[in-house]
Parts: sequence; structure tokens; C-alpha cells
Amino acid sequence: MLIIGEWIFDPPSRRLLCGREERRLSPKAADVLRALAETPHLVWSRDALLERVWPDVIVGEEVLTHAIAELRAGLGDNFRAPAFIETVYKRGYRLKCDVDRPADNLGDPASGDALELRDYAHYLEACELFERGGTRNTSRAAMMFGEVCAADPSFAPAQVGAAKAIGFLGIYYQPQSTDLAHGLRHGEAAIRGDGRSAEAFAATGFIHAIGGDHPRAMRHFRVAVQLDPRSSDVHYLLGRACFADLDASLAAPMLERAAALRADDYHSLMLAGKARAMRGDEPAARADFAQAAARIRPRLDAHPEDFRAICGLSRCLVHLGRLDEAHALLDRLDDHSDPMNYHLACTFARAGETRRALDTLEQVVDHGWNHRAWLDRDPDFDRLRGDRRFIRIAESIAAD
Repeated sequence: MLIIGEWIFDPPSRRLLCGREERRLSPKAADVLRALAETPHLVWSRDALLERVWPDVIVGEEVLTHAIAELRAGLGDNFRAPAFIETVYKRGYRLKCDVDRPADNLGDPASGDALELRDYAHYLEACELFERGGTRNTSRAAMMFGEVCAADPSFAPAQVGAAKAIGFLGIYYQPQSTDLAHGLRHGEAAIRGDGRSAEAFAATGFIHAIGGDHPRAMRHFRVAVQLDPRSSDVHYLLGRACFADLDASLAAPMLERAAALRADDYHSLMLAGKARAMRGDEPAARADFAQAAARIRPRLDAHPEDFRAICGLSRCLVHLGRLDEAHALLDRLDDHSDPMNYHLACTFARAGETRRALDTLEQVVDHGWNHRAWLDRDPDFDRLRGDRRFIRIAESIAAD
């Protein structure tokens, strides 16, 4: 499987996929595209391509000309202003765009029986744990997703779940010990298992974003959005990836779209509210937090001890100025045994709980959180920037 611009190229089936559009190439045109994709941006001479695609056969150059024309038609390319295949005068042809190979270095998925219902139930339990958040839940979800993947490597949703859980461990909970390459392998296996899965491309893009490869991340997300523009998960992960790149202006609309596509999604609205606040759009931020609070309450009615929901509602109430209600919820978190995360530190800071904010921030930094550039821009900590302890914590990140 190759990603060529906004197209997915599947060499074995000779298919070009872009969103809901599908085109099938002739065998020789597919072989030419495969050759060009091996060395993007480098020129293949006409003789080299003829030798590669038509070995031991005497043919005229017109067969290559016809294959190039077929590729341009399939890719929707314009030979006068090419975005994909460029004719280099008196030299040959080259592929102008980058190529991603998400399925490289992956063995063929193990053959076996169809997914067992017991494994599927295991997968659903892992999804619920991931939704609850927190170190233990996310770690447990990653392990359970991995077990389902081991039972059936071709089951793309479990591979997606494993990639997401590993990614979140890498952001919030266990940055120093999380193997992002392992998460990337799960994302790539998801694409291999289902090349039309928008969530598979989004999860892989998310891992690339966490790892700092934002151009590659955005290429995967472009494919994901084209495959399924109505996927809440795609927009949520894209919003998170934008946060990783410190682009709050792009994060907000993506996260709001994610929430619009899923009626019980409150976390996207909270993050969108934060992004709006970072941009100085306080009315829009308050609207996002108010809507998030309304969605959290039914969740807490059903699951009163949901740590993530309690933390989320307290965060919303603080931003809405309802501090008494927020403090009552924050007091419930002192007895929670799960290590607190960065967002809880933000909530304490917003609520004026300086000591608790710094205690929690120090704790997440001790666990490996090290996004100094983010901390420097986060408006939740603006009141603490002159505090000596806050300065020491921030400087410890820079030292690391």
C-alpha cells in the first residue's frame, strides 16, 4: 500500500483510491507507477523504465508514452502543470510528490479463522477502558487491544485502538517508557488490514504527529478525511495532532466537527474550548465548555466515579465561572488513586488552587511529560508564570 499525494495505490490489485473514488490501472501502467514511486523526485530515463517494465521484450517508446498517459488520467494529473508525473525534457520522467509506505516491513498477517466473538467482546471492553482515560485504564486498553491484534492481526479496529492507546500513553501518562514505533506498527497494520479505513490512516497520522513528523502526519490525515469526512474519530485525532503541532487555530474547528458527529463526545468540545481560549476567542470558548458540561452530566449519572468525566466537568465549570460547583468536584479527586494528568493541573490552576496545580504539574512532569513549548503557550497557567515553583518546574523540562 502506497500513499501518493491524496491517492492510495494498492499495487497487488492495481487500484487507485481517493475517498469514494476508485480506479484500476492496467498491469504495465501499475508497474510504471510502482517504479516511479520507488524513487520519488528522482528522474527515471525512458530506457530504464522500458527495461524495468518490459524486460526482454522489444517494444517501441510509444508503449511507455501510453502508460504515462494512463497514469496521468488515473491520477487526474495535468501534463502542462503536473502535480504527480513530470516529463523532464530529454531525460525521462519523475514522480514529483512524496510517497508514504505505511505497510512497509510488515509481514503478511497471520492467516486464521474469522474474529472470535470472545475476542470481539475483549475489543469492546478495551474501547470502554480507553474512553474512561487515566493511566491504568489506558495501559489496560493498550494491552487488551494488543491481545486482540495477536489473535487476529487483520482486525483493523483493534490495531487502530492499540495505536491510539499507545499514542495517548506517549502524550500524557508514560512518555519516557512509551514505544511510539510500536504504536506506528499497529497503525500501519490497520492500514494493511483495511486500506479503506479512515480511522486506520488517522491513527497512523496521530502517531506521526506525536513523534514530530507533521508533514507525514498531515498526508495521512488528508487521506483519512477523504475516505470518510463524517468520521468523528478522524476529526478528533486530527484535532489532537494539530495540538501536537501547536496549531490551535486548526485544532478548534476539527474538534468541534468531531463533537458534532458524535452526540456523546464531550472531550472534543473541552479541547476545542481550550483551543478557542488560546486564540483569545472567549465567547466561543465558553460556548464549547457549556455544551461539553451538558454532555458530561448524563455520563456521570450513569458512571458516578468516572474520573475523566469528573475532571472534565470541573474543568468546564471553572471556565464558566461556577467555582463553588467546580471545587466540590475537585475535592472528590483527592482520593483518586490514578496519577493525575496535565489537564487536571490546568483545572486546578484555573480554579485558583495554586498548590494543587503545581503538585499535579510536577507529578506529570516527573512521569515524563515534557512539552515545554505547549506549557509556555497554555493560558491556563498565565497566573502562575511568576511563581518560583512554576518557573523551576518549567526549567526542569527545558533541562531534560
